[in-house]
Amino acid sequence: MESKFQKATIAHMESLISEVIRSVEHRNLDDDEYGDLRFELYRKVDEINKLINESGLDNKLFDNAIEKIYNSLMKTKQYDIAASLAKKYGL
Repeated sequence: MESKFQKATIAHMESLISEVIRSVEHRNLDDDEYGDLRFELYRKVDEINKLINESGLDNKLFDNAIEKIYNSLMKTKQYDIAASLAKKYGL
């Protein structure tokens, strides 16, 4: 059973995932912006991972978060960033 702290952490994590997906889907990327997107993406993913670890939640949540972000990148044809994410997090 999840504590209120864990429920709030999950809600915050889902908010971060949505934020990342929105940023991925609503960008019209130029070559210069790829670095910024990658930096932002990895920063948010690290924040999600930290939240999960600090709250004692199942690492499956992190795997699901990575999968959602990966699917968003593939949907928007940002294959190089999707490949980088998959490689870094073992998809």
